[in-house]
Amino acid sequence: MKHYIPFSMNHQRLFSFVSLLIFILFNQGLQAQTSFIGTNQYAFQYQPGGSPTLVGLFFNSNDNRFEFRDAAGQAELSINPISQVSNFRGKLGVNAPNPASSFQVIGNTRLGSGANYGEFDATGNLRFYGSSKYIVPGNSYAFQAFSSSIGLYFNQTQNRFEFLNSSGIPALTLGASGSGVGNLAITGEFNIGGVTGQARISALASSGTQQAAIKGKGVNDFTVGYLGVLGTNGFDGTALNAPNFEIGALGIATGSSSGLTDNYGVYGFSDNVGVRGQHSGGNFAELGRSDFAILANGPSRLIGPLTADNATLSGVIVNNNLDPSPSQDGPLLIGAPGGIRLSIYKNTLQAANAGGAANLDINPFGGTVNIGQGGGLVNIASTGSGNVAIGTGGGIVNLSNLVYANSPNNRVGIRAVTPAYTLTVRHPTGTLSKNGIAIINELNNTTWHMYSFVDGSLGLFNSDSLKGRFDNVSGNYLVTSDLRLKSGIEDIEPLSQKMAQLQPRQYRFRSDEGQHLYYGFIAQELETVFPELVHQDGETGLRTVSYTELIPLSIAVWQEEAQRNQEQESAISDLKKDLTIALERISDLENALSVCCQGQHPDQGSQRSYEGSGENQPSLGQNIPNPFGAMTSIPYFLPRGSGPAEIRVMDLNGQIRERIVLSDEGSGQVQFRHEGWASGIYLYGLFVQGRPVQMREMVLSN
Repeated sequence: MKHYIPFSMNHQRLFSFVSLLIFILFNQGLQAQTSFIGTNQYAFQYQPGGSPTLVGLFFNSNDNRFEFRDAAGQAELSINPISQVSNFRGKLGVNAPNPASSFQVIGNTRLGSGANYGEFDATGNLRFYGSSKYIVPGNSYAFQAFSSSIGLYFNQTQNRFEFLNSSGIPALTLGASGSGVGNLAITGEFNIGGVTGQARISALASSGTQQAAIKGKGVNDFTVGYLGVLGTNGFDGTALNAPNFEIGALGIATGSSSGLTDNYGVYGFSDNVGVRGQHSGGNFAELGRSDFAILANGPSRLIGPLTADNATLSGVIVNNNLDPSPSQDGPLLIGAPGGIRLSIYKNTLQAANAGGAANLDINPFGGTVNIGQGGGLVNIASTGSGNVAIGTGGGIVNLSNLVYANSPNNRVGIRAVTPAYTLTVRHPTGTLSKNGIAIINELNNTTWHMYSFVDGSLGLFNSDSLKGRFDNVSGNYLVTSDLRLKSGIEDIEPLSQKMAQLQPRQYRFRSDEGQHLYYGFIAQELETVFPELVHQDGETGLRTVSYTELIPLSIAVWQEEAQRNQEQESAISDLKKDLTIALERISDLENALSVCCQGQHPDQGSQRSYEGSGENQPSLGQNIPNPFGAMTSIPYFLPRGSGPAEIRVMDLNGQIRERIVLSDEGSGQVQFRHEGWASGIYLYGLFVQGRPVQMREMVLSN
């Protein structure tokens, strides 16, 4: 009966390591050999058939360089170790097996020193670090559109930056140095808050007297208008040739600033009307009248502060002194006969500041302000931008019994009359009723919302679907993992080899001023092994890692290892049983061999006895390695004058399979090689003068 012993992967690795160690120990005297070639000869040459080709590694002694030559004998790659010059012909790729151009790098490429360098990242973006910068020579483009003259050009001759159009002509110039530094010149319209062709600002620059600081064209009429006209002391504006309302506004400032009338851009002085502005439709506005300071006829707009004399009954009256009618383009009345009230043109109230945003205070010194008491929709800052302050003087602000602001305590409550926190939200029960706090992306209406469950935990929902919850006792985040939400459920394939490829790292974040040490994975490295665990954000381009999914993967690997350990323990148990049986048979066999060999020896009187112990006793060592494959070493010791000795190798049936004669006394070892024997347990013994001295077992594992 033959016994076979199974070997696990760990046994094989141990055997390989011991075999390599023995090979190194017994081959210390081996030295490497050097190959020599002559001048202008191949070191390696490809020969697929009967005759060699020109493909191979060639040493060109004329140029002192190694050449990797192609089928035509041309050097595709040459290296000159003396001059330290290398050359590559064709396409060269880094992480690019099939380069698309002469030189292609997939991944980051860095040029420069260790601290100062430029870098192209994996997506082609160019960045500069340290003191490195993007430098272009004078009179050349910094940026240029493909196959076009459009671009940013640095004109070193005139010391200015130029944005060139498709004809190569500057559309915008900016002075960089010299006398013209900071000067900005634009060819075409300079549009501010208007539509191209309708809003335009241009500066007149003449060699003579500047007659207009700003010249503009109107929206509906392309006649010119002038603001801020400068001239000599005697200039009165007649040289502008502007009869029949061609000028929208004319401001003349002449002479010195010490006079009373010379230093006003617009000045009105009259016995009756100082300044009158009249529209072609008949509406007019008069300033500085003898009876009223301001008289306006028709819809009017006043931008800026207005101070009215309140000594009389009516400080300011526009159009009439009647009470305004609701939903009508009514007048502006302050202190009208119907009572103290304010009527707003087209139901609009805005504190203006040169056409921009401005603060509007209502009851800044306290008191109750009622807005929309009668019901209806109340919009506060629904369009545009600006700050809206409500209840800044103290008290509680109630918006439709839904939002409450407690100004003294700096707290806001939603459905909470007396908020206990800076922001308090009270919501009803029921996840399907869209209760809780929601964050919605206005582009695609993607919705995340949080909901406080009755048991005290905090739920996280996406599109009303529960994704996870925070436990109210431990604070642990519990991921939704219900069977009803999953499909395609399968067992995880063996992962030991893949998990062994993972590279745990320690690192610091560049934005962390404290430079705290963190442990984890690099997303790009993890992506090469488990791409499904890495997600790339479409907006920022950054990668994130699902660390939670590593938990079941680690458990799967642990289960694999536990299964292997169980199998190894079972194999070891079987091996122990086999060894016990083998040792019993060895004992029986030693006794039988002793009796057999003593009975067959021709000269009993000449046999020596080696009973006892000590250095003069022959001994047999354990073979190395054990288990073994093709070859193993057997150590032994023979005292001086021992006589004939040999090592016999037998199978478990007692049949002698190999005899090895020992010719050297003292300590030694023999090499045993088998000839296609089957795997299993074999016995080997030391026989001196035909008598067995010691028996051992060896394990053969093919």
